[in-house]
Amino acid sequence: FTSRTFHNKNWEEMMASRAMLKRKQSVSELQDTPETWAVIDLDASVKFDEEMSSKSSTGYAPPEMARCLYTGTDKPKAHPSYDSWSFGAVLFELLSGTPLFLMDKSNDDLVSAYDKSELMNWLVLDEDRLNRIEFPENEIA
Repeated sequence: FTSRTFHNKNWEEMMASRAMLKRKQSVSELQDTPETWAVIDLDASVKFDEEMSSKSSTGYAPPEMARCLYTGTDKPKAHPSYDSWSFGAVLFELLSGTPLFLMDKSNDDLVSAYDKSELMNWLVLDEDRLNRIEFPENEIA
């Protein structure tokens, strides 16, 4: 999957502050934020239907991979839905200003046992996380 490198100091400070649940920032401010996207960690990529690599950023890993990493079960086979999950985690972060789970900034791995358990047993986006996403006043959430 891709990793983001942001060159805007204000954006980096916002992302570094894990205690802050949300930051009010207009869409126009985000559009003016220079950033660079880079495709990295291709050494962890595999073809669909092949066994997934153990190299994974658990903050963006799908529940199936989390169960493998945290319980020692067999590695799942790669599937397009795993990329969809990771992309959804990135979209959530962009919309809410916070990651889906509390992560170690140095490697994007989950740090809380509660978050690890929640990811392994994921059912649905809860109300707390939904409330982090800011919708324009004229749109229905």
